Amino acid sequence: MAEISKLNISELDFDTIKANLKDYFNSQTEFTDHNFGGSAISVLLDILAYNIEDEKGNVTRFMLMGRPIIQPELKKEKYITSFLFKLKSKPAALYSALSGLAVNGVNLTKLQSYPEKNSFTSYFFLCDLDGHIDEPKVKRSLEDLNHHTEEFAILGIYKASEFRNK
Repeated sequence: MAEISKLNISELDFDTIKANLKDYFNSQTEFTDHNFGGSAISVLLDILAYNIEDEKGNVTRFMLMGRPIIQPELKKEKYITSFLFKLKSKPAALYSALSGLAVNGVNLTKLQSYPEKNSFTSYFFLCDLDGHIDEPKVKRSLEDLNHHTEEFAILGIYKASEFRNK
């Protein structure tokens, strides 16, 4: 296993990376949450070392954000929806905000909190859920959640990787 501190990492050439990303995305018609494994990532960047994880089977996901937003059409496949929200400041705010997911039977697979500007009173939450925003139960859940937020943004909708079935 390679130690990250011993890798020869120099300043990134962002113009080359942008050109590679543009070429790569122009060639894609579908995206999953696992597109950037193995050879796909090597199209974009040089891989400096393999197997650097400290737990076998660990996976790192990369989220590339930009415009235009590419949203897959709802089909009979598994999807992941990623979103970000900031709660209104009130008692039991998180419980209230997430209750719509439970009521509608939507599985939240990721919930990470980040303080706003080093505040202990305001937090952003980064989430993933199983489902597509056009599914009625997901749409109802997110509409309910939105009533409890100051800010809300969908970051992306993409086909779930087969890796998630392991």
